[in-house]
Amino acid sequence: MLPTRIVFGNEIIEIAKENEDLRKQCYRQVIVQNGKKKGYQQQLDTIRYLQLLTDKCVIFPDLHNAELLDFYHEMDSIDLLTKHLLNAAEYDDLTAEIQRINGYELEEAVEEAKN
Repeated sequence: MLPTRIVFGNEIIEIAKENEDLRKQCYRQVIVQNGKKKGYQQQLDTIRYLQLLTDKCVIFPDLHNAELLDFYHEMDSIDLLTKHLLNAAEYDDLTAEIQRINGYELEEAVEEAKN
């Protein structure tokens, strides 16, 4: 079992093996124009990637527990986390820690978001 950490009452784990699959799900085609020439380029949707990464890494509370989702009248685990369980600053700190334990440094994430 991978070591876990507690951040704002949420137990989180590293997901090294699944991380690349999550990233692949978050690429989208965007139109880029170079002069008169148009083309397509793949771009990582970093917001969606962080949502999926957070969803996979938070193991407690169980964000997919039907009773918990029903109690808060939510269908989406990230909505449950952001609307009911954490405030915006706590969610940002949680995602920063999740990125850190998965091998990302903040400067790295900022550079990747710029590209």
